[in-house]
Amino acid sequence: MLLHSIAYSTFLCCIRLAEAAQTEAPRFCRPVSLRAYDRAVSLLPVLVVHSLLCLKLRPYLRSRWPLLRFLAMTLPSPQQREFASKRVLLQHILELSKPTCEVLRCPRVCVGYKAETVVALGKGRSCVSSKLSVERPLSLLQAPGPLSRIQRRVLLALLPMSCLPYVRSSLKGAEQDWIIGLLLAWGKVAACMLQLSPLP
Repeated sequence: MLLHSIAYSTFLCCIRLAEAAQTEAPRFCRPVSLRAYDRAVSLLPVLVVHSLLCLKLRPYLRSRWPLLRFLAMTLPSPQQREFASKRVLLQHILELSKPTCEVLRCPRVCVGYKAETVVALGKGRSCVSSKLSVERPLSLLQAPGPLSRIQRRVLLALLPMSCLPYVRSSLKGAEQDWIIGLLLAWGKVAACMLQLSPLP
């Protein structure tokens, strides 16, 4: 009877973990993603890129560039590293479920958007595309929930790469080239420095 009770409790625990994973997985990267869960776009990549473009910040970035470039050239490519997303998600859920867990409320950095399907006809062909537009009036959406320690560390490592789509779509010429170079170097260093602690 005791074994049956333990097995049933373990089964219920696994079900709850699976349900929590289903909820948390799509919104794990929401604070830094340009297109994410529940029709939300994060403004954080936009703010980071425009901060990097600030003229007052230029001398500081120039002084740090040689070290960042050296680290980016020395460290191994993060593409060769296996990223255990299921393990990270499990650790995130376990951290959030601890009553004594040190959590930080996610800041409100996302705005909502609408997606419209557009069909264009011409010369016997039809082309279907999605048109995205930010909802008006512009207002920040409610934050999705607390951030666990591992989620904060992973998001900090992913932030430079999350900025690239915005840079490629909004900047041109030399300005685009040097921002992309800086983000790629920063992203490589951040990905290599991310250390995932073993599961408890």
